[in-house]
Amino acid sequence: MNFELITEIESYLSRKQLTEAIALCETRLRALPETDFHAMLGCTMLAQTQDATAWLEALYQKVVQAQPVAVLYAELNGFAFNTDEWYADGIAYPQRGPLDDLDWLGEWHRGMASAEPLVIHDMEALQEAFEEHFDLDDEDAPLEAARDLTYMLVILRFQELMAQAHAAAKAQGLPWAALPVLATAHGHDFVYESA
Repeated sequence: MNFELITEIESYLSRKQLTEAIALCETRLRALPETDFHAMLGCTMLAQTQDATAWLEALYQKVVQAQPVAVLYAELNGFAFNTDEWYADGIAYPQRGPLDDLDWLGEWHRGMASAEPLVIHDMEALQEAFEEHFDLDDEDAPLEAARDLTYMLVILRFQELMAQAHAAAKAQGLPWAALPVLATAHGHDFVYESA
């Protein structure tokens, strides 16, 4: 994984510049020789905004009956190696912790979690690309670079979906719309917060 790229993306996300982070990755991907991963260019998850809004609403309604809710958290599964199905799990926390120390995200129980995952659709070409090119050797640097950029783009596009679902909740006046919504992928510390 390209750790310099992760640092750049974290910098954009800390400044709430999700669109710019996406543009950075897409520009760099376009500059590489064509691969199966180039199917990610221009690809979004925004067609699922309504589903994501309803999913977050269901999470909030389930948890708020038993405890206060201060923040909603959505985590995309380990999609690079779980290529059969990409999905997100959600957790509603009673207190929000700091984004520079995410240990608090591990303090949850099943009653705080979404009843069903949010399944991500229409990404089959990318799922196949990750399955086919999961293990790469150092001899194929352009393919590895394309894979790393696409990996980051999948996460960024998921974060974009959660931000759009949050915006839709605000437009609909849903009760959780004033809460922060955090999003990332399993095993990552770069979290995007829409507020």
